[in-house]
Amino acid sequence: MHYLTSWNFDYLTTTPSVDYWQKQREKIDNIYSSFREKWEWRKDYLLNAQILREALDEYEKIESWICWDVPWWDCCAIWSESYYYRLKTCLHSDDQDIRAKANLADEFMVKMQNKILFFELSLARVSEEKQLEFLSDSLLEPYRHFLEKQFASSKHLLSPEWETVLNLFSKTSYENWESMTSKFLSQSEREINFPSWKKVVTLAELSTLSSDKDENIRKQAIKWINEIHLEVKEMAENEMNWILEYKKTVDELRHFSSADEFVSLRDDISLDAINAMVNSVKDSYDFSREFYKFKANLFGVDSFSYSEKTLTYGSVDKECLFESAVEMVRKTLGDLDFEFLDIFDKSLEKWKVDVYPWKWKRWWAFCADGSKWLPAYIMLNHTNKLRDASTLIHESWHYACSVMWEKQNALNYWCIISTAETHSTFFESLFADSLMSELQWEELLAYRVSNLDDMVATVPRQVAEYCFEQELHKLFREKWYLSADEIGKLFVKHMKDYTWDAIRYDEFDENRWISWHHNRMFFYVYSYASGYLAAQAMLKNFKNGKLNIDQIKFFYSVWTSMSTENTFAHIWIDITKKEFWDWAMQELKIYLSDTIKLAKKLGKIK
Repeated sequence: MHYLTSWNFDYLTTTPSVDYWQKQREKIDNIYSSFREKWEWRKDYLLNAQILREALDEYEKIESWICWDVPWWDCCAIWSESYYYRLKTCLHSDDQDIRAKANLADEFMVKMQNKILFFELSLARVSEEKQLEFLSDSLLEPYRHFLEKQFASSKHLLSPEWETVLNLFSKTSYENWESMTSKFLSQSEREINFPSWKKVVTLAELSTLSSDKDENIRKQAIKWINEIHLEVKEMAENEMNWILEYKKTVDELRHFSSADEFVSLRDDISLDAINAMVNSVKDSYDFSREFYKFKANLFGVDSFSYSEKTLTYGSVDKECLFESAVEMVRKTLGDLDFEFLDIFDKSLEKWKVDVYPWKWKRWWAFCADGSKWLPAYIMLNHTNKLRDASTLIHESWHYACSVMWEKQNALNYWCIISTAETHSTFFESLFADSLMSELQWEELLAYRVSNLDDMVATVPRQVAEYCFEQELHKLFREKWYLSADEIGKLFVKHMKDYTWDAIRYDEFDENRWISWHHNRMFFYVYSYASGYLAAQAMLKNFKNGKLNIDQIKFFYSVWTSMSTENTFAHIWIDITKKEFWDWAMQELKIYLSDTIKLAKKLGKIK
């Protein structure tokens, strides 16, 4: 199988020149202006279902794909310029020219959004009587849930003038701050003295090496991570305060009563469902506390430092070159379904994956998806560890979902945070099962311990981070400014809740929030915990025959065409009930108990 390990942007444009983008912007502007001129001053589409269907079809076409010329490579998706430069910035965060072009593209994108902002605002404010009429009309069936979401948002919307202003200031008041610390972290490098050579490594590689079994390498990595955090501490303090203030201001304007209330609209999920999961996990913090005690016992120590809590046990964390990771993922997908395997193969053959870390490249992993007809791209920072293979299948499944979601109309084709991590985690767990079936007893124990590390990091740790965020926003709204030390102490407080006595903390650990990127994304992290737990339920039902592959494909192709609760209800999962989450947490505890029994059987602990 032939593939390259860097992105090919020809799928976005083969001629990224200033003149090319200018011509595309002119075409886009004309189409947006035409829609506005046709519908802005009309009210009939707010009264008549047939006329509304006509308007929605035109709106969907704008949000989907615009093609003016042939052949195909002169087609232009609306956000392709902004998407192109945002991806380029992830690879070259030091390149000022790329950043300038990204800013220009973003500015144009916001202006276009503001041109047709009137449409969704008008829809949201139709009378309750007319809302019920539209939602029951079969002619509007393809757009039913889109309309439901517009109607639900009405009480939090502002006037068109205010909405325009907020769109214009979102980037300067939030996004630019949010990306600033990330940029400095991505450029950070340090030299590690390995047993027989030296190597300059990025922060992503330092994070991996902080779990290395070689104590000397591990101590070096932790030292450099601490130093990097200290270098950016003052900047991160300012960044965090400004985005907290921005969030507070927007929430007050939109009449949200708490910092996390907006999540129900953004993620199309009730706060009751999120709180049911959060409370269940908090009630089960004994799972993570017991795991760290067990792990300390395996290593013959009383406790670990926070920096060493993911210390690798056993020999299963052997070198895993990217080529080997690819073959492992291909085997897992091939055993499950050839459509999934074909999607994965094409992502590699078409150079949609950027594999290796380097200076100035953003140091986390993600799958970017621009719109229905913009191709998805996967970013990795593969460091030749076995867990990197899990990251590959995790992000590749985000990619696969973007392909399967193409069946939806463009108004339903958007990533919904509350289910996104369920998709990817299902396949990551399937991959783990596939690996375990091939391991010897000693390797199996090591791999199960590694899995438990991931479970703890994905569920109780993310819930602790969610609770940290809640208190962080509340405290800021009381004090109006928080020092980095205050933020750090609050961070450690919530980390201690899920780790307890088996993990030790020092003054440097109070700075770990600085490089935890997700706490700038406002209440995103709950989806890792809920996604993982829901995925385990799906996997169990798949294994016992209650779910088949077609039902799984349906779940992954729904996206925003129905609410999160209804999406899960279609596969017999009620996420609003704490009892479901309690059951899911009990499954993790059983996995831990079985691993402890295996360790005792092998004579590793008493």
